Amino acid sequence: MRLGEFRIIRRLEGGGFGDVYLARKELASGVAYNKGVYAVKVTEKCPCTGEFEFFRNNVELEVFRRADGHPYLVQLVTFFETEVCSSYLNVCVFRQLTDTEI
Repeated sequence: MRLGEFRIIRRLEGGGFGDVYLARKELASGVAYNKGVYAVKVTEKCPCTGEFEFFRNNVELEVFRRADGHPYLVQLVTFFETEVCSSYLNVCVFRQLTDTEI
């Protein structure tokens, strides 16, 4: 499965707040950008019908933006929204992982 520039390698964990996958960044041709892999968190996007739903959709993203550079928190690389099999998804891509973290 592909999400934007990222090809999913395998599922790492999942729960009530989404699923986390191991992914490699690739060109559209399938050639890897680099040898590194990333942690990619995928959550289903809630339809925004009011102020509370909008807040819920964006609060985690805002926390990671404000924590940029914090030495004890995982760093957000990028965020995007996509559609897969008629489901709208929020996708958070976190820093490149090392071999010892996989």
